[in-house]
Amino acid sequence: MGDFAVIRIPHRANIIADVVAGAIQITAQFERIGSLVTAMAARILTDDEQLAFAQTAYEIRWAKIETRLRLEPAKLLEARREADANPSLWHTFNRLQESTMAGGVVYHSRVQRFVRTRRIRNIREDVRINTALWQAATRILES
Repeated sequence: MGDFAVIRIPHRANIIADVVAGAIQITAQFERIGSLVTAMAARILTDDEQLAFAQTAYEIRWAKIETRLRLEPAKLLEARREADANPSLWHTFNRLQESTMAGGVVYHSRVQRFVRTRRIRNIREDVRINTALWQAATRILES
């Protein structure tokens, strides 16, 4: 229900035709994605559900780091704009996505220094995190 199609285009042969075909495949999913977004906007999360989603986002983003950050997952839920403070699944997903992807979340390092999380700049990592967050959100929607 919550997966996007992954389209891989080799950098050889008829690349333009492959890109056009991939774009057509993606646009065919827009209606389904729109209905998922509408359902997510209607699904209100409890505080516990938001915290569980934040823990999942934390695990997705920082799972590869051997030494865990001293960052509480609840910090990922902080709204950067007043309009994002809504407890819906859609707004929670967007807050977590922004916190994990754009960085800028402040926490204390092991030596009690204020540190900010870093922005994701690697395309593969961007896709990995966004895909995993989307799948986590759709699992919540299905539950």
